[in-house]
Amino acid sequence: MEQDNVPKALRILERAKYQYALGATANAKKLGIEAINLLNSVLKDGAHDKVILKEICNDAIEFYQNISNSKYLTFDEKLTWLSSSVNGGFFPPAILKHSFIADEELNDELHLSEDQTAKLTSWKSINNDNDWSLDGIDHLYQDYLQDCSFVASLISLSKFNSKLLLNTIYPHKSSKRYGVTLHFNGCQRLVEIGDQLPVLSKECLYIKSRSNEHLLWVSLIEKAYLKVQGHGYEAKGSNASIDTYVVSGWIPQFIHADQRVDLNSLWEDLYDSFQNNRLVLSLGTGKHSEYYYPNHDYSILELVESTRSIVIKNPWEESIRAVKFEELFDHFETLYINWNPSNFIHTQMNFIWTYNDDIFFNNPQFSVTNDNPATVEVWILIEKFMGFEQSSINVLVYQSNGQKLFSKGKSLVYNSSNNSGFHLSKFKLGAGQSATIVVTNDSKQTQNFSIHAYSSKRVSLTKAKAQYPFLKSIKDEWDVDSCGGNWSHQSYVKNPQYQIEVPEAGQDVEVIFGLFSNKDVLLNLQLYWDDDKPFSEKASLIHEKYHAGSMTKCIKLKSGQKYKLVMSTYDTDILAPFRLLINSNVGLSIQKLSSRLGLFLRTFKFDWNNKNRFKLKFQVKRETPVKVHIWTDNLYSSYRPKIRASLFYSDGRPIQINTEFDDSIYGIWLKKAIISPTDSVILLIERFEVGNDEMSIEIGSDQKIEVLT
Repeated sequence: MEQDNVPKALRILERAKYQYALGATANAKKLGIEAINLLNSVLKDGAHDKVILKEICNDAIEFYQNISNSKYLTFDEKLTWLSSSVNGGFFPPAILKHSFIADEELNDELHLSEDQTAKLTSWKSINNDNDWSLDGIDHLYQDYLQDCSFVASLISLSKFNSKLLLNTIYPHKSSKRYGVTLHFNGCQRLVEIGDQLPVLSKECLYIKSRSNEHLLWVSLIEKAYLKVQGHGYEAKGSNASIDTYVVSGWIPQFIHADQRVDLNSLWEDLYDSFQNNRLVLSLGTGKHSEYYYPNHDYSILELVESTRSIVIKNPWEESIRAVKFEELFDHFETLYINWNPSNFIHTQMNFIWTYNDDIFFNNPQFSVTNDNPATVEVWILIEKFMGFEQSSINVLVYQSNGQKLFSKGKSLVYNSSNNSGFHLSKFKLGAGQSATIVVTNDSKQTQNFSIHAYSSKRVSLTKAKAQYPFLKSIKDEWDVDSCGGNWSHQSYVKNPQYQIEVPEAGQDVEVIFGLFSNKDVLLNLQLYWDDDKPFSEKASLIHEKYHAGSMTKCIKLKSGQKYKLVMSTYDTDILAPFRLLINSNVGLSIQKLSSRLGLFLRTFKFDWNNKNRFKLKFQVKRETPVKVHIWTDNLYSSYRPKIRASLFYSDGRPIQINTEFDDSIYGIWLKKAIISPTDSVILLIERFEVGNDEMSIEIGSDQKIEVLT
């Protein structure tokens, strides 16, 4: 039928935008052309509202013309479209001003359990029986289907918001298919459903009204909800607050019995808001409940001020019951609150969670700023998209300048994690104040989220950026050759090292170092001038204790200087990966230093044998730099002899002569020697006094070394 070409074109255009978001531009173009051709046929027909039709046509043409533009959709928009495919269905963002549904059959008989299938007699259209009025909306009840949370949410909403429920479904007339708008995966989405409901031999598998058996449009909303969940009529557990959000978009909040809430203050917060339709309420029991059904949700119909009690309704039953508010958490595990979003200014962003090796800095972080002249309360809601595994999420809120944080800061609110897929956090920002929001998640699966900010005055919500413009991320590890341990070990010099060169900047350079590894690894950073002086604890420019899992250090580096950065663990037998982050206000040159002395390495040991001089003769076949490391193997005593070393050719010509003795635990180095193949070389090692210790020598070069004596 010609009148169905508009909704058909809209559905095709929605698929085209999904394909574009996937990067399948050829498919997007093909579908775009198909949508435009259908719309052209409607324009010729002239049966539709010209203004609305023109808007739809312009949208289709603009989309088609920009398919080759990879930036036509923003990241937020792409993620919104990509998240249309969930649990085996396609549910595009709902464009409410273009609410067209084709009046054609949709075969969507949802999945039934084995028991339900055994009792099924038919799938029956509601069109001859449905009453599109609100008569009986206050007498909804749950029958055979195990979806108490959904029914409880509809009962709670129906007290003041029955028209809201009715307006989630269209058209309000007999049709072979209907559109239901539900809130999930970051926006309000269109769910198309057929007009048929399952009929069982005895029980009823869908929500009904006790006073109006023809009030079946609510059953279609329930069908749409079940379709999105992906389990059909074999419903899985949810909670009334989440289901209320899905149906209405009202902001979900959970208050658990173990949260030590002041019930008097809570009553004051809830009573007026409830009476003025600023919120709806429901309750949930836990696994063990003495007077109420376990793992079951109840609606709250009234708050009675004179007795400080609440009137509750079990979705299964016709009767209602009063409970003293002060006894609320004696019987129920969770109070579910959903706040009317029309009382707030709303801002949101989509984001992707990817596993980040538990590096705090790499968690999704957002900046919230209050640019108003007065204090504003801000609510942050994290919404995980459907179709992902269950995981525990939390929201950390820190006072800051809005920058991305390397580590935890001063908390503005203390939250606990939950695995519901939703997390609400409330805090206040003073005039001009900012906060950094950090989202944590224990999943190793890539997952999609939205972050929503609600406030009475507009606040800015942006992705948090690093404090300084230059950020370097380095992935490395402590392995069997480089797990040198802390500076009390001779092997400390084997730890991973990086040279940092600061350009001429005219002033000191601001730098933040962040080191991250496994939570049980005690780690530290040391920073030295890059000179010929041996390592020593006192020489480090960073003096911090060893930290478990991570550490952060802010420091100023001198313009035009070179430094050496050492990453160490406390113990020597730790094999673990680490991530080094360097954030600076000026670009730095960062280069890893090899702990090897060269491509070719010769290792020797010798005893002093009550002498104070030792000579080693060697030669090379090509001119090459040679590096020498000498140290005392004395693991059981703090005594180390003072030693020095020099290099010269056999004919007496000096190569590198040292006059100072040193007893560093890490030994001594000769690093600037360029050896010619014209003559053999003598390495002379001397000690301040005679002794009998064992010494170790490493000689490294990029050419082979031949030892002569």
